[in-house]
Amino acid sequence: MAGLRLGFAIAERELISYMDRVRQPFNVNMLAQAGGLAALDDKEFLKKTRRLVLTGKDFIYQGLSKMGLGFLPSVTNFILVDTGKDSLEVFKAMLKFGVIVRDMKQYGLKNFIRVTIGTQKKTKDLSAF
Repeated sequence: MAGLRLGFAIAERELISYMDRVRQPFNVNMLAQAGGLAALDDKEFLKKTRRLVLTGKDFIYQGLSKMGLGFLPSVTNFILVDTGKDSLEVFKAMLKFGVIVRDMKQYGLKNFIRVTIGTQKKTKDLSAF
């Protein structure tokens, strides 16, 4: 639930403790928490979303491979792509076409962008680039 800035993790207690130490200072608001709980109860939506993300990742992986771009395989709904160029410049160039990615410079990955898996239609529309 990206729009609500809500996500969750399942991990060993020790790892969760480390994550808690570096999390943002403000917790998720009550509305986002209620939405998250409702979303977890919607099993059919979860199945559909998982299917769409897996299919979308495969499609993007194939496209990136054809373009000769490196990427980090992901278990999330986004992929880190090594553009081989300054990621902020790539971000700005893509924004001119209405494509929003995130540059990863602030994480020490100066040539990487984060690409979120979108709907099949949006992803295929972008394949024209």
